[in-house]
Formats: sequence, C-alpha cells, structure tokens
Amino acid sequence: MITQANFKLVRLERSFKLMGLFHERSTRFARSGGPMPRMTKYDRHVALERAVALFWARGYTAASMKQIENALDMRPGSLYAAFGSKEGLFAEALELYLQKMFLELDEHLGDYSSVIEGLEDFVRVVGSS
Repeated sequence: MITQANFKLVRLERSFKLMGLFHERSTRFARSGGPMPRMTKYDRHVALERAVALFWARGYTAASMKQIENALDMRPGSLYAAFGSKEGLFAEALELYLQKMFLELDEHLGDYSSVIEGLEDFVRVVGSS
C-alpha cells in the first residue's frame, strides 16, 4: 500500500540518486526500519581552503576534476551539488583568497605611516613568498 509518506520518500530518493547522494543499499536499509545512514558532511571553508591551495599550485586549467575531487575529498555529485561547477568552485575559492589577502594587506598597512610605503613592502613580502 502506497501512502503519502511513502510517495514522498520515493520522490526524495529519486532526487538524491540523481545528485549521487543516495545508494540503493541504504534505501533498502532505511525502508526496513533501521537507522538511516549518515550523510557525509564536509566543511565548506576547509573545502575552499583546499581548492585555493590546488588552484594556486596547478592553475585553473591544469586542475582536473579528479584532482579537485581528491584534494577536497568529495565525490563528483557532492562537488557539483555544493559548488555547481568547476567555475563556481574557482569563483568561491578566489573570493576566499581575496578576502584573506585584503585582511593581510589591511593589517600590514597599519604598521606604516605612508600607504605607498606599506603597499611597496606588502608587494615585496607577497612576491617573495
């Protein structure tokens, strides 16, 4: 007998399957009344930090999706669900990188009476690292 709750569960399962987040094995277990398996959680900030490091080391074009999956420890479906695309991930990683750089620049400029001297030294420091 199909109930409204069962119907919603089936629709939800289909959606998760399309996103690569649901496996047939866990479906049978959940329907049997056992506990639902935990979804793998990720820390978005950690994932973006790892993406920044990968894109910095390899560049956008040279970073393959397989390398991104490995660096972020995420499956393809999870990556696309979280960031939409490689370009979306890169845009968010770049935004994080720029935020960090502006914070560092702001802190660095506080040590100088002249903005020009502070900028010159900041570029030297960043260039040498």
